[in-house]
Amino acid sequence: DLLDQKNIVVQRGGFGPWTRLSDAGKRLRWLNEQHKYHDVLVEFEDLHAQMVNLPESSEEVENVDTWNVRESILNAAEIAAIRLGLWEKALVLIDERLSIKNARHAPALTIAQTQFNKYGALLGLHRSDEARNVLASCREVFEQAQSWGDIARVFSAIADVEHHCALSDPEHARERVKRAIANQQTALRYDYMSGHTGECATSHWKLADYLLQDAGSPESALAHRLASAMLQMQTGDAQLSAQIQNLSLQFRSFAPGPPPLPATFAELCRIVE
Repeated sequence: DLLDQKNIVVQRGGFGPWTRLSDAGKRLRWLNEQHKYHDVLVEFEDLHAQMVNLPESSEEVENVDTWNVRESILNAAEIAAIRLGLWEKALVLIDERLSIKNARHAPALTIAQTQFNKYGALLGLHRSDEARNVLASCREVFEQAQSWGDIARVFSAIADVEHHCALSDPEHARERVKRAIANQQTALRYDYMSGHTGECATSHWKLADYLLQDAGSPESALAHRLASAMLQMQTGDAQLSAQIQNLSLQFRSFAPGPPPLPATFAELCRIVE
């Protein structure tokens, strides 16, 4: 509603088409927040056609960077495509965004952060080797930049690839699960280095997923589930309620019975450390 009101003011103010497109891009992002991914892709087609036909510079007043508008709209469509499992479309959108970044000589770190998004789509297409190559090239850039949060994302993604391969390769599943655990543990360490509590909570939870597939680790799995929930409780995370429900279901699902809960907070720390 506020955006509709702003559009009227922008038009009265005589701002150009790129400024108006920028607001349309914000609308796509908010539609994604409402999980209206099909609507995003439908609206994107019209916006994309407008962008293709617009000159880079406008004779009207603009208060936005053209490249930023293009990338934001493409990114919103990319997110929607990924949520809908439209992997090929997601790859096309990522490549278009990368071409814009290369054309404006964006920093190597920024380009690698966008390139990273390819891994999920490639994994969805069962192109695991290509996904590994993408992650390897991104990791090199992230390490050079000492971007701890991005390095954490790479190791978590590698764990994801190993887990994906374990599901399709029963003969080597146990070995791959072990590698997934090791990579997710590394991701967790880098998440703590980056100081992003939300990512730390997510890493604890993902690590628990992999530990649950390792028959000898129910105590550790439960401890990481608890650590994730405690981080969310301390930071007021909106996902806490769902996390508690999941934790309760998980606790009751252990066979032949749940492992003992840590007796103290110190004991919980000892296990997850």
